[in-house]
Amino acid sequence: MTKLVALTAASVLALATSACGNDADAPSEAQIDETALDGGLSANDATQYPVTTAGTYEGGGVTMTLSEDGSFLERNGDATREGTWEYDTIRGTCLTDQGSDQEQCYNMGEVQDDGTVSVTGPDGTTTTMTKVS
Repeated sequence: MTKLVALTAASVLALATSACGNDADAPSEAQIDETALDGGLSANDATQYPVTTAGTYEGGGVTMTLSEDGSFLERNGDATREGTWEYDTIRGTCLTDQGSDQEQCYNMGEVQDDGTVSVTGPDGTTTTMTKVS
């Protein structure tokens, strides 16, 4: 949360100083990126990831249901996991397991015409999933 506030403040400062024609004190893109890094997504990457929509996604042996109420259910064989999810423009789609305050953020690409979507996990592994509903 602190990183998000810092990024927002840095962005506002950058816009304010450039509007005045004086960007000498504005943070550089590298400084903003360093502040924004969390879950593998930088401030410059944020616009390439569309807003994640609720639905059911399947791929890699996993079925993930992201409900509109902000809850999720993941089935991986006999194992299940549940909790809450939210989309953040910097961190991506973030899941928090029930009973935990630790979140895992994933970068989901745009859902293609055939329903497939590329999902990159916190460890950098990319999986192709299909939005089935």
